[in-house]
Amino acid sequence: MRFVKNMAKLAVNKAMKLVKYLLAPWTAALVYVVSLILWGPMGFSAYDQLKMEEARLRENMTALEQINTELENTRKALFHDRDTIILRARELGYAPEGEKFVRIVGLPVSRQAQPSPGQVVNAGRPAFIPDEVLRIISVCIGAGIFMALALVDFVSYSRRRAEKLYYSIPDEQDE
Repeated sequence: MRFVKNMAKLAVNKAMKLVKYLLAPWTAALVYVVSLILWGPMGFSAYDQLKMEEARLRENMTALEQINTELENTRKALFHDRDTIILRARELGYAPEGEKFVRIVGLPVSRQAQPSPGQVVNAGRPAFIPDEVLRIISVCIGAGIFMALALVDFVSYSRRRAEKLYYSIPDEQDE
């Protein structure tokens, strides 16, 4: 019975030694998934950047809608109000027939500011760590853990072997 218990204990110990090496790939996979979620192309960092970009684009849309309303009001006024057309023509340097137009050289031309048609705002791409870089980092971390575990086992094995050799060699004084 004692032999069976010792054999079971040895089997469990050997299995546990081998299972600990699974820690390396599991850790690499965990690091990859977590880094992908945090800093990857569709991670929280990129999502936050896209939210800020969305807010900036919405502000631009609001400004463009306001400019569009102003331009539409100006268009309607030019279509329906004769006085507005005359004022606008004078601002552009035109005069009705028979009216004398005096232009003084050296003075700035008083022109009403033209409403701006807005500006083009391009949506920027979010900054993120490429997937390949995250994979390489994860594999390096997994390989590092694997090598550390192998080194610990090697040192432990070397120490046990040295102890076996030390205790198995008889001293010359005992002879």
